[in-house]
Amino acid sequence: YVPVLCDMHAHCNPCMAGKRKRNDSEVDFDVSETRETKSATVHGVIRDVSALKTSKDKRTQYFDAKLTDGKKTVRFVCFEPELRKEIFAMENKEAALSNCRVQKSKISGRKKSLEIVASKSTNVIKSPRQFIAEMLNECDGVSKCVIRGEIVEVKSCDDYRSCKNCKKKVTVLKTFAECKKCKNQQRLSKCGKETVAKLVIEDRDGEESTVTAFTEVLNEITQNTSEEASAGTMPEKLLSTPTMNFTLKENIVQSISKVC
Repeated sequence: YVPVLCDMHAHCNPCMAGKRKRNDSEVDFDVSETRETKSATVHGVIRDVSALKTSKDKRTQYFDAKLTDGKKTVRFVCFEPELRKEIFAMENKEAALSNCRVQKSKISGRKKSLEIVASKSTNVIKSPRQFIAEMLNECDGVSKCVIRGEIVEVKSCDDYRSCKNCKKKVTVLKTFAECKKCKNQQRLSKCGKETVAKLVIEDRDGEESTVTAFTEVLNEITQNTSEEASAGTMPEKLLSTPTMNFTLKENIVQSISKVC
C-alpha cells in the first residue's frame, strides 16, 4: 500500500495526490485461509484467466479466473474489463490481489463455495509468498500443477490411429497412413491405436476444470475403476473412479496418483 496525505494536504506532495488510501480494516490471507469479508488482500497463483464475457442482460462485461495456493482453489471474478490485462500478465504466477471482496458464490450449485470479487480499487502485484516452489514444477517454461478431484463428466472419448514413430495422430489414406509430423507414410497395419478423452474434473471446492487425457493416462485412471464398471465402456469406467490427484501441464493430464 502507498500511504497518502490527507486531502487537505495533498497539494503539498503532488505525486501523492490521487493515490489510493490504505484500508486499515483489510485482512491479508492465502487462498486456503479465505473467509467472507468486505475487503481483503488474497495471495495465490492465478490460473485459467477467461476471455471477456457478457452478462445475461447484455449490459456488463466481466471475466473470471482461478486463484490457488495448492491447498484450495477459489473462483475470482472481475467486472472491471480494464483489469484483465494486468491479471492475464500474472497468470501462473504468485500474485496478491488487494481490495477484494470475498463472498459466497452467486452461481447455482456452488452457493456453498466462496468467490473473490474485484473492485475498482483492486491492485494486482507479485506476492512475496512462495507457492510455486511447493505446488508447481517448471518444465520448459510451462507450469505443471496438481488438482485433487473427481471426474464428473466425459465430454468426448475418441479412438484414433497413431504414427508408429512419434505416436501422433495420422491421416488414413485407404491402405496406408500419413504422419504430418514425421512427414512419412506407413502401413496402416503398423500404426498404433490410441484414445483421447476430454474430461471435467471437479475439485474439493466445487470448481471445475476441463482437461485432456491420452491412452497411457486413461489406462492408468481406469485401473482404479469400481468392480461394477470394470466391464463397461471407457466413459463408464472413467466416471466410476474415486477422487485422485491429477498432475496437469497445459491442461493435459500427465499422470495421476491415489489420494492417501
